[in-house]
Amino acid sequence: MIDKPWALVDDNNEIQKLIFKKNNDLILSKNGKAEVGKWEYFPEAKSLLIDRGTDKIFCNEIFIDNGVIILKLDGTKNDFFALANENIVSDLDVVTYLNNLVERNFAPSEKRTYLLENDKKLEVHSKKHIDFLENKDTKVTFENKNVNDGFYKLKNTRLTLVVKNSLITTTLSEYDYLLDDNRKLKILQKNQFDVSINDYVLIDSKLVEDDLFFLHKNKKIKTRNGLIEKIWFRPNILGFTFGDLREVK
Repeated sequence: MIDKPWALVDDNNEIQKLIFKKNNDLILSKNGKAEVGKWEYFPEAKSLLIDRGTDKIFCNEIFIDNGVIILKLDGTKNDFFALANENIVSDLDVVTYLNNLVERNFAPSEKRTYLLENDKKLEVHSKKHIDFLENKDTKVTFENKNVNDGFYKLKNTRLTLVVKNSLITTTLSEYDYLLDDNRKLKILQKNQFDVSINDYVLIDSKLVEDDLFFLHKNKKIKTRNGLIEKIWFRPNILGFTFGDLREVK
């Protein structure tokens, strides 16, 4: 409030400017003509005494923030006036400023909470269930704070969310494959029935290095940068496999 350029539009549709100084001086300006008055704040009554030189008015504080001050003339029911900080509300459109303020800070947030495998609660900012998200760029938070990039598996499901910049980029299904050396390979699959090119591949929750992996004797994959780059399979007809491994094109 102090040392800021406040302005109001008076009944004659003219702009009056006020600056509340630390020493309780009040600079008033209209059409370039300035006067010096006084001001005093009474916290016990949340009221402001303004000495304009020609008169004194006692105002009750209704609303104060960095952009707008709303005061009501003491003893009246509807005699309100609003001061706009010209540095913040440059067009002096107090109504639009207040509407935007309400929308940003007080509008109800539509979000759902999902429990992750580590029992942490992930907030998905959508009224739709995670299975029916149309826009994959959906915001996610932990206690309204941004989420680090990574993979987040929902508890008691196969569903894993891929998050970047605190947005869901895609949803995948997690499947385990036991390798010959007893390591467990996790593949985050776009297709729940089989692996696909560009599926994510992880061991111990880390993306794998460039390598070849046999998922079983009839399927082999090649990884690059943690993604499936190539897939080979042995043809299967009527439950019988035959021939050499063939690359999926």
